[in-house]
Amino acid sequence: MKMSNRWNHFIYRLWAPIYDSTVEHFFRPGRQRAMALLAPQPGEHVIIVGVGTGADLPLLPGGVKVIGIDLSGEMLKKARQKLPHCRADIQIIQGDAQMTCLPEDHFDAALLNLILSVVPDGTACLRETLRTLRIGGRIIVFPIFVLQGQIYRIQ
Repeated sequence: MKMSNRWNHFIYRLWAPIYDSTVEHFFRPGRQRAMALLAPQPGEHVIIVGVGTGADLPLLPGGVKVIGIDLSGEMLKKARQKLPHCRADIQIIQGDAQMTCLPEDHFDAALLNLILSVVPDGTACLRETLRTLRIGGRIIVFPIFVLQGQIYRIQ
């Protein structure tokens, strides 16, 4: 099936109530490794593209300013429930990862866990993320379909 924002709204409305209790544990080691590679530092601005239910949010250290963006309002409701248990300064926004309307050259780092294969245009999502990064910024990509837990670092 070809991905579309309409399909993603539908499917993630269904997944939101059960995502953390059913499939998240399979992805937890990859998320932890991705966050370790990203190594966000106090004072940095980080974007999490496809923040979903916010599984990455508790892994963030204090002193980091974060914007988490996702298309699904239902998934974001779950993410907001995790905010009281997080050390970072986190803002959650609903939006399209392919065209975020976030400022250019703003973020020090970006985390793209399990997103590029589910957005309709993964190239547009990556291009948009790069647009928001400062020169010298870094991206960690944890793709959904990987062998041996491969995670990619782009710097």
